[in-house]
Amino acid sequence: MQSKFVLAPLTICSFLVTGAVVASHVLLEPAASGTAESKTRVDAAFGDPMSAEGSVLGMPKTLLMTGVTSTVPDVRTMPVIRAVPWEHQDLGREFRRAGSQLSCSLLEPGIDVIQPLVAPTPGTAGPIGRQTAFSLNLEVDPAAKSTLPRVARGAIESYLESHQLTIQTVYYHTAEGHPFLGPQVRAAFVAVTSPEKTTEAEAMIVASIKELRTLGLYWDQSTALVPEQARTMILAFRYSLDTNIAGTEKSASNHEYELLFLHLLKDSTATAPKLAVFATSNGRNELNLLETCDPVSAQQKSVIAARVRFGEFNRMGMYPANPVVTGVFHQAQLSLPVDSVKALLEGFASGTPRLLSDVLDELSSRGATGNTSELFTTPAQEPSVVAPDAATPEATRTDSANPDGAAK
Repeated sequence: MQSKFVLAPLTICSFLVTGAVVASHVLLEPAASGTAESKTRVDAAFGDPMSAEGSVLGMPKTLLMTGVTSTVPDVRTMPVIRAVPWEHQDLGREFRRAGSQLSCSLLEPGIDVIQPLVAPTPGTAGPIGRQTAFSLNLEVDPAAKSTLPRVARGAIESYLESHQLTIQTVYYHTAEGHPFLGPQVRAAFVAVTSPEKTTEAEAMIVASIKELRTLGLYWDQSTALVPEQARTMILAFRYSLDTNIAGTEKSASNHEYELLFLHLLKDSTATAPKLAVFATSNGRNELNLLETCDPVSAQQKSVIAARVRFGEFNRMGMYPANPVVTGVFHQAQLSLPVDSVKALLEGFASGTPRLLSDVLDELSSRGATGNTSELFTTPAQEPSVVAPDAATPEATRTDSANPDGAAK
């Protein structure tokens, strides 16, 4: 106790002496030096901070964006994928090819989750901003709760229940004002009770989100990529799936992959992009059209829930690590087998192969009802009662108004 009384006055005295030295140094510093430093660091980037034009309100909107690279991606360097990698081996190869540089990254703590989009500048390509695509959460598998440390069990469950991840896409626009998807995908980790700003995530969350990677913009043409026409971006999520070993009570963890399709709808504009999100499940055997979200609302409902158990516990057995997924659940507007999607792409009913974007457009249009009963119905061919010359314009008009054949 005596040492505390001895050290306290010494600490206070040293603090006062340090403060006096710093204050005298600042007071004796020539004013011109401080002005020059201020102009070098601030004025060079934003103009004179004392003028109205150089104030925060006068700054270009793009400089106030967070989580968005202001430089428009070079078309030549944008990742492209020319076929959907449905099979495990193909998908694993594409995942490795994409590399960690195309992994989803977390926004820094304290960042606004929702930011207004930037209106396009005519004649110049630029960023539009980021918007929410969907939200997901982790929860402890009920069967694995007994394996949690008794002392930390409540804290672990409460942490997962009170937080979620909001996945956001980044948009850009061409010089003509057409929107397109940027290869960046960002994640906002938020508390459910205060989702307006991001919060710091635990290490296991940081590690898990890096397993979501952009494979590329889908472009199956032989010509060079045209970003505004490549309306679908394909992502893959790699995770450790817990599987039971036949004939035993043991389980094994194997790498599994699921696909996500971020699909920009045809009626999107640079001021109002519209996104449909598709996710596979059960080892890419099912395709789910996820429930839509309000991209301008911070309050989001999780549409993907992953049940996990933890492979180990660090820090004296109290800190969970190596989450292993035991099940994934979706809030979906509609679901159908991937084999059916492949049949649509191959033109099973029409006899003509269809574009992926057209199939996803049609599935999106059916999302409100969830009705997929007529997907493979070939329209009845009625005998023509008009002259051939007159039929062509009419057929062209019909196809143009409704190119995918879906009920509007």
